[in-house]
Amino acid sequence: MVHSVPIRFSCRIISAALLRRGRIRMKQIAVLMLCLALGCASPEFSGKNLVFEICPAVPEQTDGFREMTVYGTSDVIFCRDTVLLDNRALSSAITEEIDGRTAVRVFLTPEGRDRFAAVTEACTGSRLGMIVDGRLLSAPLVQRKISEGQLLIMGMLSTAEAKRIAEGITEKQ
Repeated sequence: MVHSVPIRFSCRIISAALLRRGRIRMKQIAVLMLCLALGCASPEFSGKNLVFEICPAVPEQTDGFREMTVYGTSDVIFCRDTVLLDNRALSSAITEEIDGRTAVRVFLTPEGRDRFAAVTEACTGSRLGMIVDGRLLSAPLVQRKISEGQLLIMGMLSTAEAKRIAEGITEKQ
């Protein structure tokens, strides 16, 4: 699966490389300013080309897992690059308020429902990372097999961000 690289991440790489060299030319400053401007103007989540992934996750550093920070927090979780469920399993999504927090309820296709049930059954007692556009939104501990054909993404999302995610999932068709 091809992963998109967020503009802000690209800008950090460029600026770090320029600063490491110890010299910055006017052309480089212009490129850096353009990157920063694009990064500030870009939406947090991409909408129609949204990339959704569920991956194995653990709370402590482990070989084969990459460090990720939970979106909107300073919490660090380690996720494996193995994708257990992706966009193909999604049917539609809506936003809702739960206990004063904005959440995204994702509805799965029939095949997605079966796959998610198998994944949650195999991963009971473990964490699953819910990644959207390269950002770890949450890594809930799986309590039981989930076979209802839907999942809930709760994290530190604003209403606008949750709406963009739900629209991106629904419009992917």
